Amino acid sequence: MKKILLVVFSIFPVLLSAQFFKKTDNQFEMYIDSALTKKAGTDFYDQCWCEIIHKADSSVLFYEGKKTQKGTYPVLKNGKWGGIDAAGNVVQPFTFDGPFDARKSGHYLVITDLKDTLNQLTYKIGTMITRYDSTMTVDTSFYVIDDYKGSYLVSPNKLKFGIVNSDFKVLLPMKYESVTYKMLNFRFNPNGFLPLENELDKCGVVNYLGKIVVSFNYEWMNDYVWNEQFIFVQNGKKKGFINSSNVLTVPMRYETLPMILGPKNLVADENYTWFVNEKFEAISQKYQALEKEGDVWFFKQNYKWGVMDLDMKVIIPNSYTSIEYGPRLKTDATFKCYYAVKNGKYGLISLKNEIIVPFEYECLCGLSYYAPDNYYIEFKKSGTLYRFDQTGKLIEKIVGEGKACLCEMVPLE
Repeated sequence: MKKILLVVFSIFPVLLSAQFFKKTDNQFEMYIDSALTKKAGTDFYDQCWCEIIHKADSSVLFYEGKKTQKGTYPVLKNGKWGGIDAAGNVVQPFTFDGPFDARKSGHYLVITDLKDTLNQLTYKIGTMITRYDSTMTVDTSFYVIDDYKGSYLVSPNKLKFGIVNSDFKVLLPMKYESVTYKMLNFRFNPNGFLPLENELDKCGVVNYLGKIVVSFNYEWMNDYVWNEQFIFVQNGKKKGFINSSNVLTVPMRYETLPMILGPKNLVADENYTWFVNEKFEAISQKYQALEKEGDVWFFKQNYKWGVMDLDMKVIIPNSYTSIEYGPRLKTDATFKCYYAVKNGKYGLISLKNEIIVPFEYECLCGLSYYAPDNYYIEFKKSGTLYRFDQTGKLIEKIVGEGKACLCEMVPLE
C-alpha cells in the first residue's frame, strides 16, 4: 500500500547566528539579521539553499540559509552552485550542479534534481544526493527524500529506503517503505521521528539516527508523526495511540478513532461512543450509539433512542426503542417528521416530539423515501392497515394483510 511522493516544505523558527536571504526582482540577497536590515556583501544570487520563514508579525516571506559543516552557505549564480561565508565572500567556487554540504573531511554532498516550491528547493522522488571525495571524484549516490541534522532518508532504487549519515554510513538498512503509497508526508518530523513499514508489512517509528523508537508491531499507523504523544496505531479493527517512547497513551480497544486528534473527536469502543479533545479528555457524555444525519444526532442511552442538535442539545428525549426520519413529501421538500417505536408500538411524531399518530400500531408498512401520492404513511394493527396523511388524519382503513410490513420484534415495556 504505497503511494508516490511530493515532499511538503516545513516552516522553521528563526535561529540565532543564522544568515537570511530576501528575494527581490527574482534574485536573492543575503542579510545577517532576520529584520533584513544589514546586508552581507553586495552580490545577488539566482537561488539559495534555504528554508522558507514566515514571521508571525509580518506577511513578508524570507529565507534562512542552510549552513554546511564548514560554515558556508550554498548559493546559485550563473547556473552553478558555490559557497559564501557569513560576510558574503566566495569561499567555494561556483562549480557544483546543485546545493551541497561541504564536510570538514573534505568530502562534498551534492544534491540535484530538486523541486522549487515558493522559491525554496525541496526534495522529490527523483532527487539525488552524491558524495564526492576531496578530489571531486564521485564516491556514492542515492535518491534522497529528506534530511535532518546530518542524517539523510535515502534509497538506491526509489522503492526501499533507509537512513545514512553525512559520511554515508548506513544508520538504518535500506529495506523500509513509506506507510502510504503516495508518500506525501514521507519525511522526518521536527524532532527527527519517521514512521516506516518493514518487509513484513508492519509499521513502526525510527528516529533520524536509525534507532527504532516505536516497535514494528502495527498493521497501520500515521504516515507522519504529527503529535509525539498520540501516534495513531491499528491492528485489525482495534485502534489506539502510542507515544514516541513506545508507550501506549490510549489503549488499542477503539473501533472509531481519528488518526489525528483535533479540538473535537468522535471515538467509540465496543460499548460506547463519545467526544474527546486533543488531549483525549472526554468532552461529552457517553452514548451507546451516536449517528449523525444532516443537522441532528440520533443518540442511544439506557437502550433508548432520542435526537440532539449539532450542539448536543436534546430535541427528542431518549424514550424510543427506535426512531428514524419518516418519508419525504414530493409536494413539500421542507416537511420532516419521525416514525418511532415506543412500548413495542409504532407511531409518528413531529421534530418537536409532538405526537402525530399515537403509538398504537404493530407494524410499519410500505415505507419508501417518498410518501405515496394518496397518503403519507401506513401502519398495521390486528390485521388492518391504517393510512394517514402527514398531519395524522386517517385517510383509509383496509382490512387484510395487504403488502409486506416491517414489524419490529421488541419486548413490551
